[in-house]
Amino acid sequence: MSNDEALLSIIYVSSATRLLADDELEQLLRAAREHNAWRGITGLLLYGDGNFMQLLEGPESEVAALYARIQRDPRHHTVITVQKELGLPREFVDWSMAYRRVDAPTWLRLSRGIGADGRPLRLSAAKGVLQDFWAALG
Repeated sequence: MSNDEALLSIIYVSSATRLLADDELEQLLRAAREHNAWRGITGLLLYGDGNFMQLLEGPESEVAALYARIQRDPRHHTVITVQKELGLPREFVDWSMAYRRVDAPTWLRLSRGIGADGRPLRLSAAKGVLQDFWAALG
């Protein structure tokens, strides 16, 4: 990455081809954290009820390459890009991949675009959804 390469932020959702066991998720996270740390990528992964929501942020070329790989990954389908922006500051600076398992009611609320305060979320504030959710989990 050159020092002046723009930071790319991508948020996507997808559905697992099957429910993943805890040990499978741990293995996926270990590999992702190692890969991301090496390439300067940070972010957050939520998994619940057979669905993923992920924020990736980092050098444009690295995030774009990773996202292309994710879109081809056979462990999930229906990959939908929620937000893709250049030039935003990092939100998860200290996390090569933060992770939380989400229960079904919380996943339903997030998928309907309802914030922790019960108010509707703006699509342009998708990153805010993840920030608020992460903060609420403490």
